[in-house]
Amino acid sequence: MHVALRALIRAEKLGLSEVLDQDLRLAESVLNVGDFVEGVRALLIEKNTTPTWRYATIEDVPTEEIDKVFDYRSNWHR
Repeated sequence: MHVALRALIRAEKLGLSEVLDQDLRLAESVLNVGDFVEGVRALLIEKNTTPTWRYATIEDVPTEEIDKVFDYRSNWHR
């Protein structure tokens, strides 16, 4: 939720190509984070609704983790 909110706020000030670039970088960066993999494992593989997230609540997510997602640079980046 932190990432989505920050992305939306940033997108208001970006042009279309910049928004698409941001979305590509964000999509690629979260694939490397354990929570995406954990969500896929729980929902699609184990077919349960009890994933084990890295942080118990959204308030526990450190700002530094969110910053890392936005600092990611895609290999597709020009």
